[in-house]
Amino acid sequence: MRILVTGGAGFIGSSLANSLSERGHEVTVIDNLFLGRKENIAKGVSFFPLSVTDRPKLHELFMKGGFDYVFHLAAISSAPMYVDGKAPDPADWTDVNVTGFTNILNASLASGVKKVIYASTSSVYSGNPLPYTEDQKIEPKTMYEVTLYVRELIADVFRRTHGMKLAGLRYFAVYGFNETHKGSYANLVSQFLWAMKKGQEPFIYGDGTQTRDFLFINDALEANILAMTTPMEGVFNVGTGTSYTLNELVALINETLGTDIQPLYKQNPLKNYVEHTLAGISKIKKFGFTPKVSLEQGIRLLLSEA
Repeated sequence: MRILVTGGAGFIGSSLANSLSERGHEVTVIDNLFLGRKENIAKGVSFFPLSVTDRPKLHELFMKGGFDYVFHLAAISSAPMYVDGKAPDPADWTDVNVTGFTNILNASLASGVKKVIYASTSSVYSGNPLPYTEDQKIEPKTMYEVTLYVRELIADVFRRTHGMKLAGLRYFAVYGFNETHKGSYANLVSQFLWAMKKGQEPFIYGDGTQTRDFLFINDALEANILAMTTPMEGVFNVGTGTSYTLNELVALINETLGTDIQPLYKQNPLKNYVEHTLAGISKIKKFGFTPKVSLEQGIRLLLSEA
């Protein structure tokens, strides 16, 4: 298959592009390198430094590429970026996350792409009752949540109007390899592990009782493959159905490292902070998805790779 991965130099994108290439597919990556790094991409994967906001060049690439499937991972992908001033203008969020997504769908429609699998986020649930399920009412509160949820609405319009096949994946807390380039925007599993390997105390904003549904990258990749190879359409939670407190995460890393490093607690600067997440995954399980890597196993895998 000929496959395009947008945002393919980033964390999930590069892992997916490399995995698809290893499976024998002809893979092309586009990325504007806002946060991703070209060195994340394996040899054999074609790379174009291109933004999803560049409509003419996108159209040209799609018409020449003859792509069968598109995985759309390109996004301003972290709510703290807005707070930190990494992407301070709300227009940046809509340009990339909304207009860029629409550009991808238009180009896919024009060039005969069979299916588009795109990234959404569990953050759209924004404090709904646990476990989060796809039928819950969505009331996004941040630019990140709003723009990713708008993707889902636009995808539904293209499905109803044009008969396009689309699957949106609401990722929970994905962690794993190829994440170092994200720095302070990386998943907390990786950030804590990086610090504690150096003997440093990890920072926890709050008291550490907040919970997250942590998903290892290999399981996230499997969800993408299923979205391509099965009749999955609509939106799907991609998580484990199990959550851990941040205090439990620190304890697991200590146990794995054989250390006794205590975290440093700080006041949380984020407004609309979500205290707890937990994925209901019964919908995606119907298509064969079963998370295989526990948090304990994922930590060991990251250590063995270092």
